[in-house]
Amino acid sequence: MIRRILISACLLLGMTGFAMAQDSMKVLAEKLSKGIASFDYSFATTGSDTPFAGDGKAVVAGQCYRIEGNGLDIRCDGAVRYTADPAAGEMVIESADGQTLDFLSNPALLLSDIGSNFKVLNLSREGGREVYELSAVSEPSIKALTLILDKGLPVAAELHMKDGARVEFKVSNFCFTSSPSLWAFSQSELSNYPNITDLR
Repeated sequence: MIRRILISACLLLGMTGFAMAQDSMKVLAEKLSKGIASFDYSFATTGSDTPFAGDGKAVVAGQCYRIEGNGLDIRCDGAVRYTADPAAGEMVIESADGQTLDFLSNPALLLSDIGSNFKVLNLSREGGREVYELSAVSEPSIKALTLILDKGLPVAAELHMKDGARVEFKVSNFCFTSSPSLWAFSQSELSNYPNITDLR
């Protein structure tokens, strides 16, 4: 009888721990959907035909984001996405609706709307960190995503693609801010780009 009680207690504690960890992910997703997060990132790909690496700075707020890195300035206001190459004077403007997020070349997008893009399959704890195994909700090219939270904030991720490619992603200086960001390009900024491709 005592053994059964102990086993039941252990199971309950395990379930409580799982629920608490689920809450960490839920809290992060809610904060990202309602607030503005800023962070620096670096990434490297392996197993793809054209392996590459990069780094940059990102500001995200739900479906809105701005990513500056690898010579690109990418902005999305939730409806329209702008991908600008200032050095080349080129810009592509496209509708954000129905477009597949390019996680492979812009892994900072992983955090842009993580609550909607991924669901939790499993979690564990390693050295005080929470390690989440996630699956994509509507992205058929993604096999799995491992997300690591430290004190409820993302510090690393590993993206596994179905074609065998893998992206290792590191996050630093993650914080929530009240400072607004520019999610779109103004008309005066657009005038600086001689080559604009509008796909809307």
